[in-house]
Amino acid sequence: VALLTGFLSYQRQTLAWKCAGLTPQQLATRAVPTSDLTLLGMVRHLAAVETGWLVGFGGLPSGTWPDVVRDRDEQFRVDPATVTQEDVDAAWAT
Repeated sequence: VALLTGFLSYQRQTLAWKCAGLTPQQLATRAVPTSDLTLLGMVRHLAAVETGWLVGFGGLPSGTWPDVVRDRDEQFRVDPATVTQEDVDAAWAT
C-alpha cells in the first residue's frame, strides 16, 4: 500500500508541477494539433483512471464517478474559448 500511494503521490505532484501557473486557457490548449490531449484533459483522464481502479479494486461504490469524468470521449476535449477556472478547479478536486 505504501508503494502504491507513494507512486500516486509522485505522479500527482509531477502533473501539478507541470500545470502550475497556467491559465485555464493554457491548460485547455492542445500541445500537438493532431491530438485532443491537453493538460486539463490529462488531469480529467487520470482522475477517471484513479476512480476506476478504486471502484473496481478498492471497494468504492460505483456511484462515486464524478460528472467531470463520466464521458470517456469528453475527458480529453476541452475548449480553450469556453473553459473556466471552475472547470479547472473541478478537475483538480476530482
